[in-house]
Amino acid sequence: MPNDDAPDDATTAEEPESAPVQSTPPDEAPRPSTAPPRNRTSRTSASLPAEPAVAAPGTTRAVALTLVITLLAVAAGVATFFALHYRGQVNDMEQAAADRARAEDIAGKYGVNAATVDFNDIAPWLQNLKSGVTDQVAKRVDGAAEVMRMVVVPVRLQSKGKLVGTKVSDEANGVYKVMVVIDTDATSLQAPQGTTTTTAYTITVDSNQNWLMSDIGNALSGGSGQGSGTSAPTGAPTPPAEAPAPNP
Repeated sequence: MPNDDAPDDATTAEEPESAPVQSTPPDEAPRPSTAPPRNRTSRTSASLPAEPAVAAPGTTRAVALTLVITLLAVAAGVATFFALHYRGQVNDMEQAAADRARAEDIAGKYGVNAATVDFNDIAPWLQNLKSGVTDQVAKRVDGAAEVMRMVVVPVRLQSKGKLVGTKVSDEANGVYKVMVVIDTDATSLQAPQGTTTTTAYTITVDSNQNWLMSDIGNALSGGSGQGSGTSAPTGAPTPPAEAPAPNP
């Protein structure tokens, strides 16, 4: 009969001995763990929408500066365009005024020279009538030179022209019609005491022909300088009429 009070030697022999417990010295602190911490918020942040990136202050300033420079460049370009356009218009107006003044000056000088004559020597006067005119006008003066000589010399005409004024009355494609007003002081056999007459001439100046005068006329008489003869301003009076024969 087995003895229940006997120790179970087999069970005791199978149990391993406990490892000796190492005590931590009181002076040593526990070493920190070197394992990376777990991202506890990874699951939470993954479920939230991503926030928009905020531009750095330096980038914002650079964009603003670029925009300002672009706007200034555009404004400068527009201002330059309008300035050049305005300047071009001013130049055109100034050139047009200068051309009109040139035409008036040419016509005015011609009118004064044409109204100044001395019967003692009419060659300079005839030369003045052909100065600054087209070949067509010069030929008309040559054709009428002898007739004008027969008017000026016999009546002993001496005259001097004085410019009253000039004005462009019409302009088309560089051709100017200039009204020239001349006062002429003259003496002759008919008027030895002297007379003063005012005559308005229409003189055409063509800038396309090197500013030559292409037509000379007398506005008061309606002459245009066209047709036979010449109507160059002379200030010469008409030839004196023949004295009537005495009654028997």
